[in-house]
Amino acid sequence: MSPHVITWTVAALATAGVIVRPLNLPEAIWAVAGAVLLVALGLISISDALAGVAKGTDVYLFLFGMMLPPRSRARKDCSRGWRRLQPATPKARRGGCSC
Repeated sequence: MSPHVITWTVAALATAGVIVRPLNLPEAIWAVAGAVLLVALGLISISDALAGVAKGTDVYLFLFGMMLPPRSRARKDCSRGWRRLQPATPKARRGGCSC
């Protein structure tokens, strides 16, 4: 099998793993596994792989910035929802804040 076919097959399987998430593993596992497999098979050199990682810093920061606010908001909402399920304290019954 040609290196091009193997490369595209590994890329397609890694992408499918990221989208489908078999075994409920995080997306990063599938992406990194595909990259490691390409290096292990000698289809990409280690220096090229590390250069690609270094060039992606702006993308990593962008994704981090996009993902952090929704997660922190979800945690905040979740904790407030949990508090609503708790019995009211005497202070809350008098009209004070129960937070």
